[in-house]
Amino acid sequence: MRKVAIIGRCWSTRSDAPWDNKEWELWTLAWDPVPVTHRMFETHLNFPMYLRTQEEGDFHVGGLRMAKVPVVMLERHEDIPTSVRYPMEDVLALVGKATGKSTPYLESSIAYMLAQAILELKPGDRVGIWGVDLHCDSEYGFQRPNLEYLMGLARGKGIKVYIPPQSALLTHQMGVPYGYYSSTDAGAPQTPLPQGKAA
Repeated sequence: MRKVAIIGRCWSTRSDAPWDNKEWELWTLAWDPVPVTHRMFETHLNFPMYLRTQEEGDFHVGGLRMAKVPVVMLERHEDIPTSVRYPMEDVLALVGKATGKSTPYLESSIAYMLAQAILELKPGDRVGIWGVDLHCDSEYGFQRPNLEYLMGLARGKGIKVYIPPQSALLTHQMGVPYGYYSSTDAGAPQTPLPQGKAA
């Protein structure tokens, strides 16, 4: 069974990632200095200036050039020896087009990572997502529906998806399922919640 850990930079669950567990492949963001990684993702077309200043950009590009693991990018770059092109066409066929566009529905670097994991993993394999919240009230909130769509796609293909319990992903906006709260007292259950059986 293959296990892929997708690790972002959000503090809430990042430290819980399986950093020292050799059963997991660690996929990380290319601009995130981490002690160990097996694959890095740099999904910005203007990656030399993604970090906004020339000095930071030069440092970032220098790090990509020295990488000892695959660096997944929008295009392969000869001056970044371990760079590999992102499988955009295969991902488009997998996840579908954004409405009215000819491009795949991808809204974040983490979504790129998860989509590639879905391409590579088989039913029964596992993917876990740590260091990612995408709170609805944050600047990243618009990215959350896309990532949750991909989680459902993964589960539909038989891939086991793990989300840490303290993550904001796959949580109710009002704290309870729709229909169990009053419009005058949002978040307060009107009736007892149904008790499901443990999986």
